[in-house]
Amino acid sequence: MSDNALEEKLKSWFNSTGFPLEIESARAFLRARFAVEHSAVYIDPETSKGREIDLLAYKRDPTGCFAAFFAVECKASDKPWVVLTNRHQYTRFGALWIATMSQKARNAIGPRIKDYLLAYEDHLGPSVGGYALKQAFAGQSDQAYTASIGALKAAASVVKDEDSALAFGFPTIVVSTPIYEYSEGPEGEQRFAEVPHSSFEFSAYWEHYNRAVVRIVSKDHLPEYARHCRELAERYEQVFAEDIKRVAGGGT
Repeated sequence: MSDNALEEKLKSWFNSTGFPLEIESARAFLRARFAVEHSAVYIDPETSKGREIDLLAYKRDPTGCFAAFFAVECKASDKPWVVLTNRHQYTRFGALWIATMSQKARNAIGPRIKDYLLAYEDHLGPSVGGYALKQAFAGQSDQAYTASIGALKAAASVVKDEDSALAFGFPTIVVSTPIYEYSEGPEGEQRFAEVPHSSFEFSAYWEHYNRAVVRIVSKDHLPEYARHCRELAERYEQVFAEDIKRVAGGGT
């Protein structure tokens, strides 16, 4: 086999894997001026074993007392994704459940909870009432749950390790196929609307009840999404500037 033929076979193999999507995701976050770590290792908070998240994008402030992490699971497949929504039941995000948080971040939220919520909605969009994620035509496979629990656990683990900082972890899923939001009309009509990104609330139990908003983003929307994430991180750094200064000075 010639070198050219082997290279073409390698390209064909490589492009049939999930690696190109992971690389494209990393590129988008790098261009948005995040630090990026491929195959980042975290401690599974349920089993205490080491696991990998496809991508960890993060921003820290110069003092190291503030950090925003985006724990990203990448799912390349040939099947579309569906976010189940109920706009009548959910009108906006529950502020304490937007992200996973370190204890210092949770303590700082109280007097700034409105600013915290509004910043999130300004940069990443308001709630669509998402309450579940499904992969269409997937049979018995539940890739949606696997991606959701992986992103949530990784986000929870990385902020737990940042106990000396105001740290926020945002679970994120990037997909290569279309995303649809399912909703019902006034008479129960079933509606599927294709969207570039969406969100849903996801919960799981280990040690205690854990819950966060998970963002799902199509690869075509990645550059714009990563820019919004950077803007959100910078906005939170401003919102919590006094708290960061106090922690940097040795306060609690």
